[in-house]
Amino acid sequence: MVGFKGVDAMPSTVACCAVAAMIIAASLLALSLGMLFATPFEQQPRAGAAFFVGLVFLGRGIAGFTPAWRRLTPEMPFANLDMRYYSPLCLLIGVGFVVLAVEGFAA
Repeated sequence: MVGFKGVDAMPSTVACCAVAAMIIAASLLALSLGMLFATPFEQQPRAGAAFFVGLVFLGRGIAGFTPAWRRLTPEMPFANLDMRYYSPLCLLIGVGFVVLAVEGFAA
């Protein structure tokens, strides 16, 4: 779903696949920190990566509530869905990654 002013087409297939790949990578990172996915990488770098991913999600979640973001993405129904679902979900995911990172650093 696109909410940017003047955009009437979905992003390219390559862009969509790149975002999907990053989401899969973040999911595998979370699973590895939860000890549900085996990985050859050490705990500390994975915790650092999780902290970074958490900050990205928190930033996106916070941005969704700013007037600047509203001006940038005014198109409906994206604007309503963003305020109601997408931004709060990004905040929740961001907090989850930060918690995983803190636990990863403590281990």
